Amino acid sequence: MGLEDIIIFTSLGMLILDEVHFPSGDLVENVIGGSGSYGNVAKRLENLFQCRPLWTDRSIAIFGARLFSPKKLSTQIGWRVRKGRDFPLEVLRELETWGMTLSVIQEDDSLSTRGRLQYLDSTFATKSFKYLTPTLNIEPKNLRDTPLLHSRIFHFFVDPVQVVEQTSQLLKLRQSAGLTTRPVIIWEPKAYSCVAENLQAFVKALSVVDVFSPNHIELAGIVEKQIPATLNEKFFEELCAPLTASSGDRATSEGGAIVVRAGDQGCFVKSNSKQRLLPAYHAPADRTATARTSKVVDTTGAGNAFLGAFAIGLSMSSNDMVFAACAGSVGASFAVEQFGVATLSISDAGTELWNGEDVLARLKDYRAKVDLC
Repeated sequence: MGLEDIIIFTSLGMLILDEVHFPSGDLVENVIGGSGSYGNVAKRLENLFQCRPLWTDRSIAIFGARLFSPKKLSTQIGWRVRKGRDFPLEVLRELETWGMTLSVIQEDDSLSTRGRLQYLDSTFATKSFKYLTPTLNIEPKNLRDTPLLHSRIFHFFVDPVQVVEQTSQLLKLRQSAGLTTRPVIIWEPKAYSCVAENLQAFVKALSVVDVFSPNHIELAGIVEKQIPATLNEKFFEELCAPLTASSGDRATSEGGAIVVRAGDQGCFVKSNSKQRLLPAYHAPADRTATARTSKVVDTTGAGNAFLGAFAIGLSMSSNDMVFAACAGSVGASFAVEQFGVATLSISDAGTELWNGEDVLARLKDYRAKVDLC
C-alpha cells in the first residue's frame, strides 16, 4: 500500500443539503452542510455576494483536514456519504474534485438530508437551523467493506451514549476485518446533550475516546458553570475538572484528553501530561468577547474545521495534543476569513495556497507567536 492509499482521517458527520436564507431575503439552495455549494448555485453566490461557495458547519471537519493534506495526500481524507434519490449530480461531481476518498451510498427510497440555515442579522453571527427531511446518518456499520474502515483517526459528532455504542461497533467491525490497531477517536458532542443531567454519561464516554472536544458554552452547560467575559486558564481548569477521565483502552497515552474550543478566545488543551491555553490565530487585540479583527468575516464552521485540522496535526506529530491544537487553530483561521470555503490556488513552485497563503507557513508563524518553535 502506497502512502497515498492510506486513510488517515474519516469523519462520520453526515452530508446535508442546506437552503441558506440571508437577512436580505436572498435564498441559495443545495449548499452542502459541511462541504460547499456548487455548479450554478456557486455562480449565483459569487454574483450576489462576491465570495466563494458557502460551507456550513455540520461536517466542515473535512475542510480542516483537507487544508493539511495537499496534492496526492488528499486521498488520505475519507468521507462516507449517503445520498437520496434527489441528490444533485453537480454536487457529487464537485465533491469528487477535492481528491478525497469519497465513498457513496445511493438511497433510492429516501430523500437526501436537507436543512434550512437562516442568518438572522447582517453580522452573520446569529443563525438558526432546522432539518427539513429525515436524516441519513452515518454510523460505523456504513463503513463495512470500505477503505474508510482502515482509517487511523475517526471523528464522531454524536451524544455521549451514542459515542460509547458507536465506538464499540467500530472496534468490532475492525476486528472482524483483521484490523488489530486501535484508531484514535475524536468526539465532538451534540449540543442538545450538553446538559448537567448527562454529566456521568460524559464521564463514561471519556473512557472510550482519545479526544473530547466541546466548545466552552457546551462544556459550561455540562458542568453548570457561568461563563465570564474573559476566559483565562483558571476558568478552563475548573471547567474540565468534573470530567477527569477514568482509565480505559485507547489509542494514545494521552487518551481522554479534553480540547475546549472557545472561538476568538482560543482553545484549551488538557491531557494526561500537558495543559495549555492557546490564542486564536485571529485573536482580537483587547481579548473582549465582542472584539473582532478585520480578517474575520464569518465564523460558521470554524470549530469543525479546527477538529479536522487537529486530527491531521495529531498524525503529523505522533499524537502531540498541543501541536495538533496549533494545527486546529490554523485550520479554523482559514475557515473564518470569508463566507464559505477559502480560495485554493497553486503557486509557481507547485505549492497549494489557501487564500494566497501556505498552510504550513501559517502554522510555523503561529507556533512562533505562541513560543512553540
